[in-house]
Amino acid sequence: MKALISNSQKWARICAELVAVILMTAMFSFFLLQIFTRYILNNPLSWTSEASTMTYIWVIFWGATFLLSNKDHVRFSILQDAAPPHARIIFSLITLFAIAIAFIIGLPGIWDYISFMKIEKSPILGIRFDYLFSIFMIFAIAIIIRNLSAIISLLKKSFKRPSS
Repeated sequence: MKALISNSQKWARICAELVAVILMTAMFSFFLLQIFTRYILNNPLSWTSEASTMTYIWVIFWGATFLLSNKDHVRFSILQDAAPPHARIIFSLITLFAIAIAFIIGLPGIWDYISFMKIEKSPILGIRFDYLFSIFMIFAIAIIIRNLSAIISLLKKSFKRPSS
């Protein structure tokens, strides 16, 4: 069973990386096309800047959601690193819990904002902003799940009896 989970996690990671590569390639292509049409052809395309910005938003939140682990995110851990091991666990639990609660409390507001943005469209491509910003809802839910999972894992590890 563990091998099946590990294998499916591996494939999910590969798929997430592939999506990120596609987004980065698209963003970079839009950027190069903008430079080429502006400075070589002297006839800039208006949609490339907008498309580049939209793919940038998606690649940032996609990567933070599916490709970064908790330890990869920016952390300020001076106090935690200086504390004894039992206090580090408490600091970690407090931090993980606070972040999870903050995102849980924020979910209705995030949903309201994204839902409201369906009335707005990007000026050139005409893409609805609720589609553009929907990645943030996915990000928020993933952060909640990741933090709650880390809390459970930390509690299990903390209460595990040492083998004799």
